[in-house]
Amino acid sequence: EPQQHLGPERRRLAWLYAAAVAVLLVAGVVLLLYLRRRRGRQETVPVIPPHITALQALQALIDEDLLKKQQLKLFYNRISGILRTYIEERFHLRAPEQTTEEFLSALALADSLIQEHKLLLQNFLTHCDLVKFAAYSPAEKEIQNTFSACKTFISQTMQE
Repeated sequence: EPQQHLGPERRRLAWLYAAAVAVLLVAGVVLLLYLRRRRGRQETVPVIPPHITALQALQALIDEDLLKKQQLKLFYNRISGILRTYIEERFHLRAPEQTTEEFLSALALADSLIQEHKLLLQNFLTHCDLVKFAAYSPAEKEIQNTFSACKTFISQTMQE
């Protein structure tokens, strides 16, 4: 009965309003379905294994040529950082945030590494600390051994 009192122009506006609301509802539902389907189809970004990241970082370190630039301390900071980050990502040990002493104490209790690797890490990190903090100047052979120890540790502990 109330619609009978509406003029033809008002009835047309009411229908247009109802149609617009219906179109918006349908469009909203279609958009929602589209977004859900799209989210389901999105490709997951492949996770780069820690050993790949570490080996790439070692190559970048070599490419920087810090040794020829006589930047030993920086070289040792970077190489120990690379190995500590690898250890954190691979073994979930908080290596980068800890001092060498704290890390080696935690490492002694860790079951994730064999004794040979623990010893290699201890020697590696102690040697790095000598250069970084005690102004020790290693011979070229020691630098090469440090680099080799880092690479060996990564290759021997990488996941398949």
